[in-house]
Amino acid sequence: MSAPPSPFGESTAGRRGPPATLIAVILLTLTARLIVGSQVHLTEDEAYYRLWSLAPAFGYYDHPPMIAWWVWAGRHVVGDTPLGVRLAPILASALTTLLVFDLARLAGASGALAGRAGIWFNAMPLVALGGFLAVPDAPASLFWTLTLWCCFRGVRASSNVWWAAAGGAAGLALLSKD
Repeated sequence: MSAPPSPFGESTAGRRGPPATLIAVILLTLTARLIVGSQVHLTEDEAYYRLWSLAPAFGYYDHPPMIAWWVWAGRHVVGDTPLGVRLAPILASALTTLLVFDLARLAGASGALAGRAGIWFNAMPLVALGGFLAVPDAPASLFWTLTLWCCFRGVRASSNVWWAAAGGAAGLALLSKD
């Protein structure tokens, strides 16, 4: 039995990983974000989130806690530096790109078209210019994309595990930005 064709008329059998162009974009943007993220001074908001990370809690006056938790983790991995504050959001941009790519494939796009979706995700101004900043948009984008990805997996697999994972990812997204 062969795999059903996608809405674009292509077979979904024998899917491969991300195209080389997308891998190159991910590696180049990841490298650039790591360099810029380590050299640029923290913005006022990032400094505010850094202060929160000194005493992680389940919520703050005007935001949910996820960005503070991410900053706390990054500071413990690479130190109390601008890169430490920004490490998790920078890595999240790369992971979100891979999820966008696979989400496009799950929606029926060809590998090449899905690769373009990942590239265009990185071309969006918020991601292209702010993909290195420690702001609540980084975890929110990652976890909402993960929620959609799990939903698509749930539909395809007819498995409650994927729906539970979608619920967990949505919960993490709600802990990221209100």
